[in-house]
Amino acid sequence: MKKILRSQKKRYQFIRHLITGASGVCFNYIATLFFSTYLSLNIFLSITTTHVFLISFIFFLQKNFTFSSRGKITPLFLRFIIFSFAYYLIDLSTTSYLVNSHHLDIWVAKAILLGGLTPISFLTQRLFIFK
Repeated sequence: MKKILRSQKKRYQFIRHLITGASGVCFNYIATLFFSTYLSLNIFLSITTTHVFLISFIFFLQKNFTFSSRGKITPLFLRFIIFSFAYYLIDLSTTSYLVNSHHLDIWVAKAILLGGLTPISFLTQRLFIFK
């Protein structure tokens, strides 16, 4: 991470990623809580529904705003889908574990998880998706 942030261009990408990521985190957090609290969906359905909406929203922000990628949309989107599926599995399993095993409220579990995945998300997208 230190090596990547030496370049001014990459530092600005990281800042834009944080901005885009913050909007994604807010969307993820609010949507999951909406689906679980107000619609009474279980954790699996709440997180799954949130990620379906989040993928389409965040892909275009990351492609156009964060990385200004000029790559063909299909290969980029396929790589993004693979990454998003892995992220979804981490989100689902970790949130479920924290809620069911440690009896944390879903609000707390999501906050812990989302804060920890931001640097991993940037590195993965920077190095493998929008390279």
